[in-house]
Amino acid sequence: MDDKVLLLLNTSVGHSPALLWGARWVSQELSWLLWGALALSGVAAPGRWRRVAWRALTSMALAWALASAIKALWPVPRPFALGLGTAWVEQAANASFPSVHTSLAFAVALSVWRSGPRSGVALVLLGCALLVAWSRIALGLHFPRDVLAGALLGAACAWACAGRWPAPPADGATAGTEHSTPRG
Repeated sequence: MDDKVLLLLNTSVGHSPALLWGARWVSQELSWLLWGALALSGVAAPGRWRRVAWRALTSMALAWALASAIKALWPVPRPFALGLGTAWVEQAANASFPSVHTSLAFAVALSVWRSGPRSGVALVLLGCALLVAWSRIALGLHFPRDVLAGALLGAACAWACAGRWPAPPADGATAGTEHSTPRG
């Protein structure tokens, strides 16, 4: 089933120049734009959003470290290295499992969902994470199991990091007002 889904998405993107362009853009450019905006938010956003951005950056760093460790310990080949599908972008034939791009995208999206106000920002980030996951399969760089594992790893990292910082102020509080968690 994994191979069939890979080949279906990989072949369909290859038959549509617009879809191929979109998958490449999502996989290569959107990820960098989102992570750059997140880093900028960690420095320049008002208090509440700055804390949310730092939580998301922390969960992203954890997801990267864990995904990289798993890849080093369990080097599963990429689909194109096994002669399955076409790699539509240049990629080294390194380990495929789990998808680091997907891990990072879901860590950020679900961290913002978990620790920030459930707003349009969180929904947009979740949509972007789903697009990143799709693009990695469509471009022939990952099996569906790789992106599923990446999404689950990113979700676990978001959950783990959500409670590690002071809670944002309750809805309706003044933006930029610092809020501390009582100790005790």
